[in-house]
Amino acid sequence: MVDNCQVGDAVKTFYEGIAYWGNDPTSPVTGVIQNSDIYAGRRAITTFFIANNRYLNNNIYIADPKVVRAFYDGIYLTGSVVGDTTVVKGNKFVKCDVNTTTAKFAGFLVVYGKYRRD
Repeated sequence: MVDNCQVGDAVKTFYEGIAYWGNDPTSPVTGVIQNSDIYAGRRAITTFFIANNRYLNNNIYIADPKVVRAFYDGIYLTGSVVGDTTVVKGNKFVKCDVNTTTAKFAGFLVVYGKYRRD
């Protein structure tokens, strides 16, 4: 659980604010990120191989985009395993600065596919 934390600030950000990355589809990460201020240069919350996570009541800022990135995301959800239910509730997407050197994608909540073992 990540609770009541500040990750970065408006001037100094991490490339990825918080990453929940499981090892593989048989070993997904499960957790909660809540009540936190998350500043990131690219993705505030990013995931891969996840199961039953909750992202609650966070303030999310994409700030300080000095480096040109492929895309910018507040919460990037991907790699949900079969049977996953992820809850995103009560978050405030406060700011999204982007480097406009070239056209780039920006989104606050991006869901990219679902991993399935068939």
